[in-house]
Amino acid sequence: MLCRYIKFTFYWLSFTMDKRATKRKRVVLTVEDKLKVCRLAKQNVPKSVLMNQFKIGKSTLNDILRSEEKLTNCKAEKNKLGIPGAVKTTKAIKNGSFDKLDSVLYIWFRQQRENGCPVAGPMLMEKASEFHRLIYDESSKPFVASSGFQWRFCGRFGLRNLTISGEKLSSDSLSAEQFINGFSAMTEGYSADQIFNCDETGLYFMMLPGHTLASVHNQPDGTKKAKDRVTINACANASGTIKLPLLLIGMAKNPRCFRTINKEALPVVYRNQKNAWVNTQIFRD
Repeated sequence: MLCRYIKFTFYWLSFTMDKRATKRKRVVLTVEDKLKVCRLAKQNVPKSVLMNQFKIGKSTLNDILRSEEKLTNCKAEKNKLGIPGAVKTTKAIKNGSFDKLDSVLYIWFRQQRENGCPVAGPMLMEKASEFHRLIYDESSKPFVASSGFQWRFCGRFGLRNLTISGEKLSSDSLSAEQFINGFSAMTEGYSADQIFNCDETGLYFMMLPGHTLASVHNQPDGTKKAKDRVTINACANASGTIKLPLLLIGMAKNPRCFRTINKEALPVVYRNQKNAWVNTQIFRD
């Protein structure tokens, strides 16, 4: 009797462990993937193939097929607002409690960004409160422009918090377009091998990184940044078949690092100027 009990216990543990080992991992598909499942199902692709391809269960597959109309409407709404890429990241169809407010607020956000104006979280919440007062009356549902509203709004419309970089919007795009047209007319009849571009850039060769790893035992105290620099001038043709040696401009005529080296044997052309800049004499040379 004891042997039968032990054998039964062993079989039960083996069955439980196998079941846990083969348990399917939970997968949440995006709206785009769900619409793809619906399209493949209409093409008479077997359900077993869809379940294996997208790693989903039978009940999940049936739920997706039943919600095809909602998924299609969600994609159409995103396209109407000008955010077709949001369906690639959105995993659930969740509309806010104030649909009109969401649409108006997103349109305002798009207008501000197209004009180059940065929009931060507090600005977005203040504008949401203003739009709510203009759209809804006092009998409507109470609204609080909280950080939770901002987080959910950004999730619905695929907004991210990024650092502004570059000065693209400050450039004169009209003059740039005129230059492109004039340059095309000026270089007409020349091949890409005959058109050269020459430009210079500064290299702060002694500057340390601005970020560091830190532990709980010390604080990342900063030091004065070394601003020692040299200028590098590069020149090449449009086809890339001819690349002139780099022009390296430093402040010292005979730097200590070149004391035992023949400067003429360097892989770059070295010149000196008191500010390490490109002047007329160096450029003509």
